[in-house]
Formats: sequence, C-alpha cells, structure tokens
Amino acid sequence: MTLGESATSRVGGLASQLFQRARFSPQEPALALRDGDDWITMSAQDFATEVIAAATGLTLRGIIAGDHVAIMSRNRYEWTLLDYALWTVGAVSVPIYDTVAGDHLDWVLHDSGCSSAFVEFDSQAELLQSTTSDNQLRTIWSFESEDLAGMVEQGHAQADDPEVPPAQVGPNSLATLIYTSGTTGRPKGCMITHGNLMYQATTVPATQPELFAEVASTLLFLPLAHVYGRVIQVGAISSGVVLAHSASQDTLLQDLQSFAPTFFPAVPRVFEKIYHGAQREAVRAGKEQRFNAAADAAINYSLRQGNERVGLGLRTRHRVFDRFAYSRLRAAMGNNVHHALSSGSALGARLGHFYRGSGVPILEAYGLTETTGAVAMTSPNHDGIGTVGTPIPGTEVMLDDDGEILVRGPGVFAGYWNNPTATAAALSSDGWLRTGDLGTIDDSGALTITGRGREVIVTAFGQRVAPATLEDRLRSHYLVSQCIVAGDGRPYISCLLTLDPDSVAAWRGEADGAAAADADLSTDPDLRAEIQSAVDEINQGVASQAAIQEFTILLGDWTSEAGLVTPSMKLKRDQVLAAYAAEIDAMYPNSETPT
Repeated sequence: MTLGESATSRVGGLASQLFQRARFSPQEPALALRDGDDWITMSAQDFATEVIAAATGLTLRGIIAGDHVAIMSRNRYEWTLLDYALWTVGAVSVPIYDTVAGDHLDWVLHDSGCSSAFVEFDSQAELLQSTTSDNQLRTIWSFESEDLAGMVEQGHAQADDPEVPPAQVGPNSLATLIYTSGTTGRPKGCMITHGNLMYQATTVPATQPELFAEVASTLLFLPLAHVYGRVIQVGAISSGVVLAHSASQDTLLQDLQSFAPTFFPAVPRVFEKIYHGAQREAVRAGKEQRFNAAADAAINYSLRQGNERVGLGLRTRHRVFDRFAYSRLRAAMGNNVHHALSSGSALGARLGHFYRGSGVPILEAYGLTETTGAVAMTSPNHDGIGTVGTPIPGTEVMLDDDGEILVRGPGVFAGYWNNPTATAAALSSDGWLRTGDLGTIDDSGALTITGRGREVIVTAFGQRVAPATLEDRLRSHYLVSQCIVAGDGRPYISCLLTLDPDSVAAWRGEADGAAAADADLSTDPDLRAEIQSAVDEINQGVASQAAIQEFTILLGDWTSEAGLVTPSMKLKRDQVLAAYAAEIDAMYPNSETPT
C-alpha cells in the first residue's frame, strides 16, 4: 500500500502530520518496538502504511467518522497505531486507564457514548462486558487476541483499493475525550480537538529545539490515557522524534537503560524515586554523607550557573563527584538523556537544581487536561528553576484578583462533554479558562504555581497555607513516600505520611524492604527522630503559623487501587483526608473537629 493521493490526501487533522512526515522523510525512524532484549525501529513510511491498513480494517468493521471508541490499555505500540488509525477515519478515541473499574469505568463508558472499545487483555473485555449501566458498547476487541492485528492484515489485503473514506477532519473536529480523575465528583470528559493537539505538537518542538534535535528519541512511560502522554505522542510523531513505549513502572529503569532515549518526560514522583534510589544505595553502602555532599555540590553548581562564576573549589568537587555519583545517575537513565521534562505537579527547586547540576537538566511545564497540556514551560537557556517558565507562544496567561491563573489560547479545550453547566463555569464568553490554580508572575513573565485554590488551608487563626509547598519539601526526604498536610479550621498544621520500605530497609541496614513494609514503624523513636529532623528543616523556611507541628506515620502506602492516588500519581486529597479522619483528629487532642 502506497502513500499516494488515493487515501492520504483526503485525511486532515493529526493523521495528516504523520503522512506529511512519511512523504518527506520516508525512511526516517519513527517508532521503536521491543524485540526481546533489543529494540527495532519502524520507519515513518512503514508506520504510515500500517496506519492506513488499520484505518481500512476499522472501516471494514463498521467504524465511521464521529464514532467514539474506547481504548483501555497500558502504553504500547498498538495504542499509537490505533489512535492514528481512528483519526484517519475521523473517529474519536476515548482513553481509559487500565486500572479503572467500578463506577468510574461504568460512568465513562455510559457518558462518552462509546460504540466500540479496544482493550489490552481479554480479561478487560470481560470487565467491560460486565458493566451494569446502559452503555452503548456493541463490540469489544482485544490486543491480546490480535483483533487489531487482524484488522491491519485485512487492510493490507485491500492494498489496491483502500477503503478509507474522506474523513472531513479539521482543526475544530473532536479528536479525543479525556476524562478527569473525578476527585471532586463524577469524571468530566474534556473535549480535545485536532487543533488543540496539533497546536501543542507544533508549538512545543518549535520553542524547545534542544529536545527535538536530530536523532532525538523519547521513552513514553507516561500513560497515554493522560493528556501529558498524548501530547508527547503526537509531538514525537509530528516532529521526527523516535517514539518508544514503556508499559510499566516495574520495567521503567530497565527500559531506560536498554533504549537510552535522548529526552525523558515524566512526573515529579518518578524523578523523586530515581533520586531516592540513588540515595538509598549510598546509605546501604555506608556512603550517605558522601552522597549528601555530592548532592549539595550539584545543587550549588546549578545555582551558580548563569548567575555567578563557579569557584575552583566547587568545580573540583563537582568533577570528583561526577565520577562516582552523577555518572551513575545518568547511567540509570540510559546514559543518553540530555534533557528531561517534568509536569503534573511541582518538581521542587532543590530537585531541579540537583538534576541540572548532575548533568540532566529538567524542564518544567505547567498545564491541565483542559489546556491540552502545556501552558508554560521553562527552557534550557532560562534559569527558571522554581518556576514553570513563561507561556508558550500563542497562549495568554493572567491572574484574577484572588491570584487564580486564567488561560486563553489554541490549547484550551472545547468544553466538557454533555456538561454545559460545568463548561460555563470553567470557560468565560471570551475564551478565558479558570484553572483553579493559584500563582504569581514575576517581572520576566515566568509563572510560579503557589497552590490550588480549593486546597488552600485556612487555620483556626486565619492563616492561609498552601499544602503543596510543604508536601513537596517533605517528600524530598528519601524515607518519605507520600504525605499530606492537614489543618483546615484547626489551631495548627499537621501531616500524615507514609514510608518507602526500601529506603527504610537501607536506613536500618537490612537487605530489602520486605520486613520494613510489614513492620509497624509508626512509633519507632529513632525513625520518628529522623522524620522530625526533616520536618524541623522544612519549618525553618516558613512562617511559624504555617509550620508542621505534629505528624503521624502510617502503615502501607496510598495507591490508585485504593482510590487514594490517581493513575497519573496525583494525590486524591479529599479521599485521603476522609479515609484518615480519625488519625488527623488524634493530632488535635485539645481542639474541636471543624465543621
């Protein structure tokens, strides 16, 4: 099957970006696929041909323009193939996290009006079939049963007469419905258009050429069910970056080391875990002080870059530490990452300076599902660590009177599916989106996120406290896995936290984290003293009324399966606070519970 005028010239929107790449750079590698312990590349021409075959197969199975098709899977090549095939025929993809079940899954299938679905495993097909609500699913196909592979094969059999009809897709056509996590009510379907995604796919590479240089490659670990992962996908396909997929956090480090991407997008939690893993190994080897000295040198080295001359002593220490510390960190990420990208929540200035000083600068971005990803980004040439950078070209940002961030531009979504009331509350008549986030803008135009409006804690004495700042700092301690700050209507600030079992094991001089995970360490005096030391250090940088006065160590961690963390690793604050209300009350023995 060729890429002539017979099919591709009639296709608009996101698929047209792929077909243009295949025409102008047909032999350029576009994707990398796992082949045992190795990776094999697929050219832009071959991928485009597969997309046309898949689109033809979909059409022969009854998928037409405007159909809503669910995709429930981990990251894998088939997801990207299916996305572009659906967009070729003008259908709308509805991504669903592979961990979602129950009422959330039931609601998304019902509300989205999906006529068909693709799942990764046959067991997921059974799960979708067992949903009780009156959804419109008529067909469920499975990657495991090679249903998509069969469609591609059927499409290839039509090589002389592809059945891809004119899709009539334009910038305002709906490309995907991405549902919110539902932390504040029922999930809402964000209507993301072809134009929204095409804007991100062309604007970000144009403003960040360092990421999209020649022979650039990226490993997509971020779930494709999340807007961040989708933007990376379409950005890579449209800009000539080799795209590989990593399906599980369990194999992430192995995939990084074997594929060795040039840039790596992730959420702050992943960068925290990589840092803590390095720190944990140093503790286990009895070199904690040396690691801390290396971390301080990296941070100080980064702080002085571009602002002042790096002294001879610091340069010497930095060079020495590079041999045993920084080089190992870079090796853990594949030894080829020259830039990383962080979004989803605040990275934290200390972690940002550590990575930059270690030779892996992390660009930080801010955005929402409703903005189709990036609103603002830092750049390698801008010393914006601690901020989320300046707005990307074409996007306007301003602050409301109460500090809420308002956004307008080509990335702002078309509204919430089937929910005009929520759409009217979020979007003004002149296109400004109320983000719900609070921020400041400095003289250079750089945006700093100071908190989420509805999450700001107001103590009994009227002190306003942004919990994310305290939580980010406490999570930077390698023993801490998750934490949440409480104190709304209370006389002082308190905190719940969970422990990282492997880090605790290293701290205790044990071989692995199994024993630590099972032990009740919540009252261990030495452990509490270690955490108290971290809390005291955090409190030095905040007003006394905003300092953490009490903390409780909890057993176990907070997971998406328990409904306490989103699949994209964000804390479901209301659910955690409700689940541990008794533990929070116990930290305020002499005060009434707020009503």
